[in-house]
Parts: sequence; structure tokens; C-alpha cells
Amino acid sequence: MRLICRRERKIYFWLSVVLWSVCCNAFAQKDSLFRPKLKFLEDTLLLGKVTPVALSFRYPKDWQVLFTDTSYNYFPFELDKKIFFSTQTDSLYSRDSAIYMLRSFEIDKVQKLRLPIYKIKNQGDSIAFFSNTDSIFFKELITSKQLDTLTLKADTQIVALEERFNFPLWIFVGVTALFVLAIVWLFFGDWIKKQIILLNLKRKHIRFEENFSKEMSKIKTRKRIKDIELALLLWKKHLEEIEEKPFSSYTTREIVEVLPIESLADSLQNIDKAIYGTIIEEGLDRDLNYLKTLAHRRYLRRKKLIREN
Repeated sequence: MRLICRRERKIYFWLSVVLWSVCCNAFAQKDSLFRPKLKFLEDTLLLGKVTPVALSFRYPKDWQVLFTDTSYNYFPFELDKKIFFSTQTDSLYSRDSAIYMLRSFEIDKVQKLRLPIYKIKNQGDSIAFFSNTDSIFFKELITSKQLDTLTLKADTQIVALEERFNFPLWIFVGVTALFVLAIVWLFFGDWIKKQIILLNLKRKHIRFEENFSKEMSKIKTRKRIKDIELALLLWKKHLEEIEEKPFSSYTTREIVEVLPIESLADSLQNIDKAIYGTIIEEGLDRDLNYLKTLAHRRYLRRKKLIREN
């Protein structure tokens, strides 16, 4: 009985070993059936130069798979870009393929690579299917022996670089300036407009006084009727700017109706006598000075009104 039990135990043991090996072979065949294929498309690799790597995967068409992207570590390589191709599907299987443009800065004689492809499960997790390992040979353009004999050549010649317009910087500056101007105008727009009006009015008044004084000097020396007419017209046009009324087209009577000032009426009548009666009296200088003084007073009044409004 003991001998039979020992034989049965040996039979069970060897039967278990056979079943385990069969299962392993089945899983290995299944795994090799759905194994990504990787291949370098060039024989040699240069330092820092891009080399293409092809990766393809054939799988059941109901699977959802993902290729590696920029977040994957391709050591000893670095990913430059990735090119995808359209999925090819038949009645049972699908095939995806991509080309990875990789570059390496390592100087190992032989550099190897294998990449995973992930199958997404319904539960949300994934299974990785790794490709075969392919290798590429690193090509040295300068050997260590050559480095010992090389001498560096100094080049101190200045190389002129092409000037380029910095569009992003100037666009940022322009937008910022417009934003600042909009804020300033929103809070200080009325004040700025008043200052511009006052500055323009002051400039015109200073120019009037200078030109009117020149005409008065001409009248004193030449005593010409034409000079008196020019002085009166200059005064009317300046008063027109200050009062915003068409004084240049007004007669003496109309001016006095708008500005009912007795001294103004007397001065304008004396000037009219000189122009139309060709009678230049000694008091004409006093009348012209009064017109200049009145224009200055009306200018100060107008400036005050602008500031108060």
C-alpha cells in the first residue's frame, strides 16, 4: 500500500509539472501573438541627430490601445516628434503604427530601445505589452585619438547678426499703453480737455497781442488807413475766438449791442472816423490800446468760465 501511494504521488507531481509547462507555453504563445514590433529605420546613429524608429502593433479589433507620448522616458533617447498612421482593420484584427523621431546625446557604442503599448481595460486600468528590443550603433565622427592631435583655432572676427523686430514686445507695450491711456482718460478726461482748450486759447492770445502791437507800431510811423483796418480786423477775429461769436462780420453798432460798454463804443467810433473819414486824430493810440486791454480782460473772463465749468 505504501508503495502504491508513493507511485501515485510521483504521478500527480509529474502530471502537475506537465500541465504547468503547457499553460506557460500557451500564455507565451498568446503573449508573442500580441507583441509590438519595433525597428530602427537607420543602421547608425550620430550624436544629436534625429533617427526614426518604427513601432507597429497588431491586436484584436475590440481592444483599445494607447501608444507612448511625450511623458514617457525614452532613455537613452529623447523624443523629438511622433508621426501616427491611420488604423488598419480587417474582420478580426486592427493594426496601428507610428514612427518616433528620436535623438541621443549618449556615446555608448550600442544603444538599445524597447517601447510599451498599453491596452485599456473596462475597469480603467491598463496592461502593458512591450515590444522587442532593437539596437543601433553609435557612429563616432571624431575618435579620442584624433582629439589628442587636434588644435583649436581662435576666431575673433565679429559676426553681424540680423536685426529682428520684436513684434510680441511691441504689441504688449502698445496694448499696455492703450489700457493706461483709457484709464487716465476715464478719470481725468474732462480736466485734460479743459487744459488743452486753455493752452490753445493762451497761445492764440499771446500771438494776438504780439501782432496787434506790431500793427500799432506801423500806424504810429506810417499813419496808413490800411494798417488801421488790419488792426481792427485782427482785434475782431481774436474777440471772435474768445466770445465764440462772429465779431469779424459785425459792424460797430452790432458789436456795441453784444458788448454794451460806453468806452468801447467811443473807441470804435473814433477808429471808424479814421478809416472812413481818413481823419487820424492824436487819441487813436489810446483807442487802440483800449481795444487791446478789453481783449485781455475778455480773455481772462473766458479762461475763468472754462475752469469753472
